Amino acid sequence: MKSISKKKSRKIITKNMPNSHKLHQTVITNRTKGKKKSLHIFAHKFKPKIDKRKKLLWILAFVISAFICLHQLTDRVTNYFDYPIVTDVHIQRVKTARFPPIILCKNNFVDIFFEKIEEKIAKQCSILEQCNNTELKSYNFSVFGLNILDIWYKNSIQQSRVKSTMSCAGLYDKSICTDANKYLNISTLSLNTYYGRCFIYLSHDILEFQEARTYWSFKVKHHDKDDTLYDANSGKADIKFYIQRKEEKYSKSKIYYFARNLMKKQMSNIYISSKTYEYLNSTKHQCFNTTTVTTCKNRCFQKKLQEMRTTNCGLPFMNPKMPICQNYNDAAEAYSAVQDTYLAIKYDECNCGRMCIETKHVDLMDALPLDEKKDETKFMFFLQTD
Repeated sequence: MKSISKKKSRKIITKNMPNSHKLHQTVITNRTKGKKKSLHIFAHKFKPKIDKRKKLLWILAFVISAFICLHQLTDRVTNYFDYPIVTDVHIQRVKTARFPPIILCKNNFVDIFFEKIEEKIAKQCSILEQCNNTELKSYNFSVFGLNILDIWYKNSIQQSRVKSTMSCAGLYDKSICTDANKYLNISTLSLNTYYGRCFIYLSHDILEFQEARTYWSFKVKHHDKDDTLYDANSGKADIKFYIQRKEEKYSKSKIYYFARNLMKKQMSNIYISSKTYEYLNSTKHQCFNTTTVTTCKNRCFQKKLQEMRTTNCGLPFMNPKMPICQNYNDAAEAYSAVQDTYLAIKYDECNCGRMCIETKHVDLMDALPLDEKKDETKFMFFLQTD
């Protein structure tokens, strides 16, 4: 047998064997197909089924979210160009306000008023040979040369003895303190009350809240030293004050009920804070404007004054339709009737409803020790923020 060379034998083996590259490719292909098939089976078995309605909800939520984001972005960009921010400008906002009206009266007016009339009667009595004080008290004032209105106004608080100042630090317009041609814008009104003629002080200047530096100061010199009832050493109250609400009418009865005493030779600090209440108008809980409520209360109170006790005449603070009393006895009777009525009636018992918008003032007062050297009453009002 012929021997076959190594070259030939290698060729024969290679020829008879399958192509190694094709074999390798076939194996890889079979493996890949097997993997794909197994993955397909796995996904088919374990893939969760999503309901069409849920898909719709998800899509809808996505669209809405995208719309909101787009709207916010557009709004921010538009706002930026409409209201540009300037970083080198700083604006400080300061709260501003005005003081409410302050009403000042003389506390012991009634005593001094009748004391002055009695002095005139006693003087006339000494002139007459036969004197009877009791009888003279029923005589007309004209017999003694008296005018009741003159005595009324002369013995009330005197505006010339009241001085008021306001802190420059608290004024919005600081030039009022530096410009000689500018003055504080304060006006006064008068009102006849149980305490004689009272004065209403109205401040129209705009103020800044500067804590203790925003104040309205009053100083009242005491009044007629020749009064029989005047006592220079007395620390008794001589001045009354009442803080009036801006939106309501001036009420004589409220001044009687709510005016507070200030002591002679004493310094008092009064701290004013206010709160505004707004009520909704409904069928069950009706509310009315301020003018309607205050007018109703004043009419109600005047009606009760007339019903409680009738008098032949009146005094300057009473019903203007009544004639002014012209003798001592009638004047004393009228005062007594009013005082009895005030003591018997509660101010809030008139059913006039409530205000839709109501501002209430609260005042807290601190009194400092007496200063024996000064014959005056000094008091300061401060605005407080809540």
